[in-house]
Amino acid sequence: MQPNIATVRPSLPRLLVLLGKIVAGGMVAVWAVIGLRSMYGFVAAGVVVGLAVVLLVLFFVRQAPRIVISPEGFVFYKLIGSLSRRWEEVDGPFAVIKLGLSKGVAYNLTAECKARLGKKPTSHLSGYDEAVPVGALQLSAERLAELLNASRPQHLPAAGDRT
Repeated sequence: MQPNIATVRPSLPRLLVLLGKIVAGGMVAVWAVIGLRSMYGFVAAGVVVGLAVVLLVLFFVRQAPRIVISPEGFVFYKLIGSLSRRWEEVDGPFAVIKLGLSKGVAYNLTAECKARLGKKPTSHLSGYDEAVPVGALQLSAERLAELLNASRPQHLPAAGDRT
């Protein structure tokens, strides 16, 4: 491990709770749409459980979701793929927002970064450009926002401060 690098690792208990919610929601959807008494219902229920097992395997293989914070920026490793941001691309502080039924850490991007990425404003992120869901991470959304704000170099302008 290199100095000045922090890693926020995934939490197995939180991931199991999240997978339980996904399976329960999937089963309710299968029951509502198809019904569990038909052969199609059993097949659909098996698919839901199978997808949960695949997500669990991805969790162990990739050790994701996790966030690696360095002096250059941060990388959010998802179960599939990753999102990398340099500190110079982040405009203003990190904040805690609601993401569906859970919380996430949201932030704005600089105008240059948004133009380069072709980012358009969205309403589902409470006025922020991007967010990191924290449902299966070891830290709470509040603690992760504090850590990211403390890790961001102080000399960078915070033009988009929201208070």
